[in-house]
Amino acid sequence: MNVVVRPYAEFRATLGEEEITVSISSDASVRDVLRSLIARSPQLANQIFEAEGSLSGHVNIFVNGVSVRGKWGLDTRLQDGDKIFLVSAFGGG
Repeated sequence: MNVVVRPYAEFRATLGEEEITVSISSDASVRDVLRSLIARSPQLANQIFEAEGSLSGHVNIFVNGVSVRGKWGLDTRLQDGDKIFLVSAFGGG
């Protein structure tokens, strides 16, 4: 099955594309997609994860518009055609 990843800000600069289609197994999770992206661009790991392997606090990942920081986190299961958004938190005033 395929999912579409839309990286923004520094994630787009690292991955070099506005939209990436990732082929995954039928039981894949958000974590599996991130592993696939990191295999393409290893420096992405330092942008997304803290040293101990947890998701960095400034990284927001959405599947079909819903944050993965809720119930299942990076283990959120995916379905064919899902859209994943990688967004860096920003602030200002």
